[in-house]
Amino acid sequence: MPNNNWGTITPKLANAILTILGIFALFLLFHSHDEFIYPNWKNIVVIYRGMWLPILYLYLFTLNVYVWEKYHINYTAMFDIDSRQLHKTQVFIRSATTLAISWGVGVVLYMLSSYNQIHILGASLDSFPLILSLVFWALVFCPFDLFHKSARGWLFRHLGNFFFGPFVRVDFPSFFLADQLCSMGIMLIDIEYAFCYYSNYFSSTHDILGVQCSSLNRYIQPLLIASPYLWRFFQCLRQYYDSTPIPISPSTLLPLNHSHHIHNQKSHITTHKPITPLLNAGKYATSLCVISLSALDSLYKVNPTDWTIYKSWWVFAMICSTLYSYSWDIKMDWGLLKPDAKNPLLRTTLIFENKYIYYFAMIANLIMRVTWVITLSPAFFGVTLSRDILISIMSSVEVTRRIMWNFFRLENEQENNPKKYKLVASKGTKN
Repeated sequence: MPNNNWGTITPKLANAILTILGIFALFLLFHSHDEFIYPNWKNIVVIYRGMWLPILYLYLFTLNVYVWEKYHINYTAMFDIDSRQLHKTQVFIRSATTLAISWGVGVVLYMLSSYNQIHILGASLDSFPLILSLVFWALVFCPFDLFHKSARGWLFRHLGNFFFGPFVRVDFPSFFLADQLCSMGIMLIDIEYAFCYYSNYFSSTHDILGVQCSSLNRYIQPLLIASPYLWRFFQCLRQYYDSTPIPISPSTLLPLNHSHHIHNQKSHITTHKPITPLLNAGKYATSLCVISLSALDSLYKVNPTDWTIYKSWWVFAMICSTLYSYSWDIKMDWGLLKPDAKNPLLRTTLIFENKYIYYFAMIANLIMRVTWVITLSPAFFGVTLSRDILISIMSSVEVTRRIMWNFFRLENEQENNPKKYKLVASKGTKN
């Protein structure tokens, strides 16, 4: 098999480089003692964040792959990946470290150039995020046989299935990828912001650019955040359309005292489709309501601190959506809360041998899902960070929550389809 790892570096070398970059960045950050030494930093934070989130996701996804391999969860079959072209966790860790180094170099160069207005190679400050963005997306869309072209090909193929979700049969990789994108909404609007910023870079001043792109975001941002949820909603409807009807006997629907009506008669078997996909679609519909109300609140309030009627409805919808989504995570996606399970609140068969991991995940998932409460009044919770920094932290928390969700989602998928994935499960699945 040909080696297509060109463009990536070894993990040990990468970790050494990242450590040096991190120490240098911290020195520049704390030695300045003044945030205004970094001009236009609010715009730059958004641009860098749009590249940071997929890098963080890729790094953490390496943990997913490591654990799935350790416990013989057949993720290659679930994701329709040719295991002969997969170098286990190396594909993900090499790609993540390469992108992380590119991102770290761009951040340090920006900070170094900002510090006392030192210009490196005569480049302007805003040129470093631009160059980094071009390098980042060049690696992602590179057409040559390097930087794991087969893995990128898999991503683009299933992204295509994602966009055609309402019109084609939905497979596991497509709706799994759609769920991942639901946790990456901030990345989508940050990419749009970077495109707006640099497409008008030479025709407007930096301050005006920030205002222009922020104003445009009030209309585009809700559409970008809502798009994964909308497509996931359509996928659920398509799954209901393609679902196999379940046979049901009328006798099971009649009260006992009416059973004589069908006595000595041939039972007529009827069918109905399972409503689980529709209930799942309802979960994404509540999320779309949250996004719509947030957009209306943003459009109609005069000052950022104003409390409109839409904000009140947003809080109510957010509570409903959080409870709906959390319940679905635990009961349906993870397959827990079985009433007759040997392990209380879990299920009888567990692939991960330490059952307390499940209890921890159930609590952590709830905590990370309700972090939105902080945005209602950051000062009340003692949070004094700027809005952009707070969003950066909360979006990173959401990516982390999604990675944790992945562990148990694939475990439950294998538990529900033991025959389909028996090739790997037979190698030592633990109970």
